[in-house]
Amino acid sequence: MTDTRATTAFLRPLYVDAVVARGEVAAGQPLRAEALGTGEQDLAAIPDLLLSPDQAAGYRARRTLRAGQPLRRSLLQGGSAVAHGQPLRIVATGQGFQIAIAGTAPEDGGVGDSVRIRNTSTGKTTRARVLAPGVVGLEAEAAP
Repeated sequence: MTDTRATTAFLRPLYVDAVVARGEVAAGQPLRAEALGTGEQDLAAIPDLLLSPDQAAGYRARRTLRAGQPLRRSLLQGGSAVAHGQPLRIVATGQGFQIAIAGTAPEDGGVGDSVRIRNTSTGKTTRARVLAPGVVGLEAEAAP
């Protein structure tokens, strides 16, 4: 016999300080710190809220945002977190260590993209993953 009873779940509101647009932001415009503020929002109702303005760095508005509108990940489109010729911080991590060196970007890329980078001190180029605006990461290879 099949159970045909409906199940209803009730979520309690969970209010948090979340990122909101201070004024209108046109579609395609970069999200700049001065255009963002914070306001109390219900995280249970909008689960993909941005909780820090830093999370919007390097992104653009996917569509026009109204003043006071909460920012959600789904409203962002990958912007250029690394631009051609931009100075970079290249971070290499491994088990028990982390180093950072200076570099430049021969190409544009968004957060999560793999881009070519140039080590300023050696002049060598390689690929790295964009971690944040102006920061790329290398992973040390494990020893055999």
